Amino acid sequence: MPSPFDAIHMTIHRETSKVWGEGFTHRPMRQRPNKGPIPDPDRAGCCFTGQFAREHRSEEMAQYGARSSRAAISSKSPTLRVALVDLDNVKQDDVIERHDPHTVYMVSDVQADGRGVAILTLLETAAPRQAP
Repeated sequence: MPSPFDAIHMTIHRETSKVWGEGFTHRPMRQRPNKGPIPDPDRAGCCFTGQFAREHRSEEMAQYGARSSRAAISSKSPTLRVALVDLDNVKQDDVIERHDPHTVYMVSDVQADGRGVAILTLLETAAPRQAP
């Protein structure tokens, strides 16, 4: 049963999405054995608003050279926060397109926070080709 705090949390998410939200398109995909993913005709895609975040990236390899004792590359995958009422059928390996700048991502993980918001972990990829 939803608590009053869940409604407050969703209200906060909606208000922050008005400020920091960006436009995205969801394209459902399904896997085929030993072949690439293809569009999933059983699930509908949609346009939605989400909060994109790309964590700090550190690339010290070029600055210090390959023989440095410092960490070469430290990075976190980009994430996307979205209300589950806006995007309730997202699954791993689905494609998310960011409208501005146009970038294509693949969903690598979906974590619901228990309050109506999902946090999607994304992998940047090239635009998927249609399989024959």
